[in-house]
Amino acid sequence: MLKITKPLFGLPTIAKASLARTFVSGANTRSAEIKNKLDLPEIIEPVEGLDEVYQVPQRIPATHDVPVCNLHFRGYIPQHLDFYVDFARRAAFALKMPCSGPVYLPTQTSRWTVIKSPFVHKKSQENFERKTHKRLLQIKDTHPEVVQRWLHYLKMNAPAGIGMRATTWEFENVGVGKTMVEKAKKRQRAAPNDVNEANVKEVAAELLKGIEEEAKTKA
Repeated sequence: MLKITKPLFGLPTIAKASLARTFVSGANTRSAEIKNKLDLPEIIEPVEGLDEVYQVPQRIPATHDVPVCNLHFRGYIPQHLDFYVDFARRAAFALKMPCSGPVYLPTQTSRWTVIKSPFVHKKSQENFERKTHKRLLQIKDTHPEVVQRWLHYLKMNAPAGIGMRATTWEFENVGVGKTMVEKAKKRQRAAPNDVNEANVKEVAAELLKGIEEEAKTKA
């Protein structure tokens, strides 16, 4: 209930405490009505697999220890770089790829000296510095198609300010040289050997006829 107090002079005023209580009680009753209508659960069930995001990723051991891809990361902010490298490692482990690293490569430092003002005040100069941090991940014993999918996924989700350079290796079966020579010989056999001036003229005449017929049909 609202309490009205009569002051000595002027219009009556409403007590603030009683007004606040009415608003709170009205809000509670309204929220209870909405909850009953929607039938909301009191306890939310935990999402499965969410704990893996906060845990250390499970490493996959290499079977043959054969390198397939070296992925270099570069960035100016080490915190962002380490976060994205960890994201790449987790993506590799999710694809069941043996991944080693990250390897902390030497930091590249670049410095510039700029003149603040010309002429007489040339001695007043200012120095600028930029540090490029580098990391390395190495993938082993993985099919090339899986590696390409992993690289494409990282490229799609790459944040601004981080560069990547991938070096991949593909392995062939023993005797690949012989197969390449055989393919070259087959191509030579399939190519026409008797190329004469008469044959060239015949082909040119056929092409001219086709062009003339197309022009007539369009006209």
